[in-house]
Amino acid sequence: MLLDGNESILDKLTLNKTRVEGYIACGMKSSEILTIYHISGAEMDKWCEQEYGMNWKTAFELLRQATRGEYLDMVRDMGLKGNPTALAIVDKVINGDNADETSGMIFNVNVKVESADDKQCS
Repeated sequence: MLLDGNESILDKLTLNKTRVEGYIACGMKSSEILTIYHISGAEMDKWCEQEYGMNWKTAFELLRQATRGEYLDMVRDMGLKGNPTALAIVDKVINGDNADETSGMIFNVNVKVESADDKQCS
């Protein structure tokens, strides 16, 4: 791969729902999203009114909660299937920087653990 040329990732950056929602899902802050698009809160309010029918602050918070919920549901499902990486992620969420804000998670531990015999072909 040659690192030569005059193209920039910023040349292809366009304000659209998929990208904004992806940034929120990845945990970017509202101010970071405004910075990446190099727009003001008032400009983002106008765009959000057109796209979502609400201002930026409201849209951001609703999307943040929705994407966080989807994320935690997926991690929970992986954890219930015995995925140790998923459980490590949950542990990081619970015990990480935002641990004081976490109200807790409940896992149903009545799950049959796969044995070596279950992996045998009949």
